[in-house]
Amino acid sequence: MATVLTCYYCPKPGGLCTRLFRAMRALLDRGHTVHYLALAPFPIDHPRCFFHRFPWPVRHSDTLTFWAFFHLMAPPMLLAIALRHRVTHAFAFGPTYAFLMRPLRRVAGARITCFLRADTLENHRLKDRANPIMALETLIEGLAIHAIHLVGVNQELTETVVRRHTKARPATQGVLPNDLSKKKAEPRKCPARQIRIAMVGILEDRKNPSFAIALVSSLTAGNWKFSFFGVGPERRALESLIDKLGLWEKVRFMGWVAREKIWPNVDLLLMPSLHEGMPNAVLEAVAAGVPVLASDIPAHRWILPLEQLLPLDDPERWRQMLNGILNASQEKLTGLAQQQWDAAAHLRFDWDERITEIILQGQIR
Repeated sequence: MATVLTCYYCPKPGGLCTRLFRAMRALLDRGHTVHYLALAPFPIDHPRCFFHRFPWPVRHSDTLTFWAFFHLMAPPMLLAIALRHRVTHAFAFGPTYAFLMRPLRRVAGARITCFLRADTLENHRLKDRANPIMALETLIEGLAIHAIHLVGVNQELTETVVRRHTKARPATQGVLPNDLSKKKAEPRKCPARQIRIAMVGILEDRKNPSFAIALVSSLTAGNWKFSFFGVGPERRALESLIDKLGLWEKVRFMGWVAREKIWPNVDLLLMPSLHEGMPNAVLEAVAAGVPVLASDIPAHRWILPLEQLLPLDDPERWRQMLNGILNASQEKLTGLAQQQWDAAAHLRFDWDERITEIILQGQIR
């Protein structure tokens, strides 16, 4: 059995940690041992899962001082863990963590796999990060991917990252998309009195929540309510926009809600994201039989039929499509749900088995 090491600074809600924890559990379920370095324990209780604490308080982990200290101290700590526990394999969810693990390859002889969940540099660009930060992140990304095993959540993401670095080349590269539940949900019935529209995910610029608010404010059809499921830094700005548009009777913030409690209360998901890796919210909606209208970006094209993808530079098409749905019969929503279920057939596979094969054997399909 293998001994595997990973690292992520702090457990938090969202798709990245959901998949990271699932990968760890997949390894543990197959008899392997997992060690991880973090500021706080992950929600995994298993006799072969070992937490190694990074010496920094969680409440102060959002500062540049923390990240400077983390980049300085994490590599020797990870190397010490690897040597002490005879780690044979390591994996990271993101180039930053793969970069911190690079000494394991040379000194400990560990095989390192980096899983790309999203384009880190694109996220920084959307947040308008300063040029020195962008330059530093570009350098770290190039150093991280060189001579290791690189696996993106979709092909466009993998190729974009590799194409940026002419002097850095991964040992192998491939794709592991998020999976979709193999069990199809029962046909849904929307309440006759009201359509429940929602966005699900972190409230940040990348998700483009202000676009959704502007869109629903222009609706002329049907009886509807709009809910945000999630938390994030954009909430105050969104509240100000809702105030300005006088939408408080129609729009509400639900906070962070367990996924199993979200989808019974949503009839239509809006995903006008500027950028995504492989959005779990869309996959969960498809599995739950909830129709989705999404931005026409590469990540959404991996999941949804073209008819449900709309350009962000044409809000009028979004308004017309949404008004048409609100005016339509139940059969319209059922038809959209069936179309997207059929379009995502290629995403129904054993993700746990696949990620274990990739981490331990490099079997990238």
